[in-house]
Amino acid sequence: MAGILATLALFGYTLFMRRLIRWPIEAMPLLVVSMVIIINYFFSYLGILRPGSIVLLLTGCLALLLSPVYLPKKREELLAKYFTPGLTIFIFFIIIFGVMAQTIVVVAGWDELDRWLPLTKLIYLNNGFWLPNYHSIQTEYPPGGALFYYFFLVFTGYSEGVIYYAQLLLILSPLVILLSKFTWSNWLDSFIFFSMTLLVLIFVFQVQIGPTGSLYMDTVVATFFGGTLASYLILAKKPGIWLYLLFPVMALSLFKPMLLPFIAIIGMVALCDQFLLKKNANKKLHSLTLYSGIVILPLLIVKSWFYHLHQMGNVTQNWSPKKLLLAVLNRPSLLDTAQFHEVLIKYLHQLYKPGIFIVFAAIMASILYKFSDRLNKQRLLSAHALLLGGNIAFISLLLLLYLYVMGPFIASSLNSFNRFIAIYGIGWFVVLLTSDLYLTNSLGYQFLQRTSTTVKYQIAYGLIILLCLYTGLHTFIHHLRFENRHDEAYRRYAIKQIATPVQELTAENSRIGIVWLGGQGLNQYIIAYELLPRHFLLLDYYLTTPIALENQLRKLDYLLVAHANNSFWHDYGQFFLNTNKNVLKTVEFCLNNYDNGTTKNKTCIQQKFPTFLYKVVVTDNKVQLVNVINYEK
Repeated sequence: MAGILATLALFGYTLFMRRLIRWPIEAMPLLVVSMVIIINYFFSYLGILRPGSIVLLLTGCLALLLSPVYLPKKREELLAKYFTPGLTIFIFFIIIFGVMAQTIVVVAGWDELDRWLPLTKLIYLNNGFWLPNYHSIQTEYPPGGALFYYFFLVFTGYSEGVIYYAQLLLILSPLVILLSKFTWSNWLDSFIFFSMTLLVLIFVFQVQIGPTGSLYMDTVVATFFGGTLASYLILAKKPGIWLYLLFPVMALSLFKPMLLPFIAIIGMVALCDQFLLKKNANKKLHSLTLYSGIVILPLLIVKSWFYHLHQMGNVTQNWSPKKLLLAVLNRPSLLDTAQFHEVLIKYLHQLYKPGIFIVFAAIMASILYKFSDRLNKQRLLSAHALLLGGNIAFISLLLLLYLYVMGPFIASSLNSFNRFIAIYGIGWFVVLLTSDLYLTNSLGYQFLQRTSTTVKYQIAYGLIILLCLYTGLHTFIHHLRFENRHDEAYRRYAIKQIATPVQELTAENSRIGIVWLGGQGLNQYIIAYELLPRHFLLLDYYLTTPIALENQLRKLDYLLVAHANNSFWHDYGQFFLNTNKNVLKTVEFCLNNYDNGTTKNKTCIQQKFPTFLYKVVVTDNKVQLVNVINYEK
């Protein structure tokens, strides 16, 4: 399986860190993954990402090879402290879902193809932070996920399958800490518990893992948010827990913009909880100042990223809390009065979704409160009250984003609302599970303990069958997708046929303009992603007048006419040196009035259409386009 070397390195670090720190082995995956992200971030800043990442990977492999030297020799101790059921079950699901992630998943999402994959590819090709020349890519987004993927890609080469596998590790690593309570005497309980947790995430919160993997960072943010809180609540009485928390919160700050509010909630929960613990134990409170680092260090990481963007020159710092505050206070909404009212009403109507979960969380927290001792009652009340307040603040912040930052098209459709709301829901759900297992009399845990072994095996077999059905169904659908030429998967295949000959005929540092008339932009972004590291410019917005197009052509080396109509050739025919339009590639594609290639529009018609590649030649200050097939230097 591709990425196996990086996986072994992570496993080596996990064993070594457990031996060094002696916290539960289930706490190590989150710590190790976070450290890799932070270390690679600093390697990128120093311009040594490739050699640094190679050394980091080989050191992890060395730690694994030397594990027989530093690990205990007694089998009982190995199974109790290192090869626990929690770590074993984590490895089991990584293997099962990892194989599916590398062989079944097809990248077809909008944000994946116009943001996350291009940014990852640029980091891989540049062996560091991307350059400022890619104007059509949202390069202001932090590189945390891409830097973790790079740890896998540095030896395997660029592979979307490996990237999806690495994404799986990002999602599941923060959840392993939930299993630190289980031992081999009740390993079946841990398997049932973790399997059912994953099923809830998949079917209730729509988390995409395994055969339905996704590179959207929302789920990673959610599991890091919940997993970091869970790690704190489980390890709160361990010495140095404040130091442990620094790494996941720093990594969290690099996944998406505007995540400092989530980190602030983590910091407040930890600080208030430590206050209760120390007050109950009559200990001095001066050590609480150490927990300020939970917010300060991520803030410094964010500032360092903004500084890098400033150094790049032409990139704006979108989606910062400062920008949102200024937008609300100092300028009117991007929406007109009717749109503003429409978005507000739609948003209020959608609040039943987070409202249902808040009611559920409040009921569960109340039940757990009843079955806790005095100290844990206080800790539960503090943690869940802060999470409730944070959820209300998050919902309010999201409303301001739709009303004051997002444009009319995105705001009116409440684009990504469910994904955003799920971030907080998943995090709070993980904390509820933690509260049940570690802060109360463990109602769910006791239920499993009282269940007969025969029933447990029946439940486990049922979960395995469900997993097989889930996998088999998506494997079958995967094969059908390439047969169905209306599907997103076939879109990738068809457009790649256009990009391949362009890659063969152009240099990697070429500047290419792309014309694809119609559609919502995704087709253009797919071509642009396939052509990286070539610089590209999406020209649809400049097709207003011949002069406007000419001004853009002067900045380019090539023009790729991927999809055009008769009006285009009529309006801009003056730039073409002759009428001989030798076809670069003829592709078959499903086209409709909006050219979105999806099955939602029943008028989608299968068509063959030609594509053309032209060399931009400037002679006597006159721009001409010469078909590359005929071009002579």
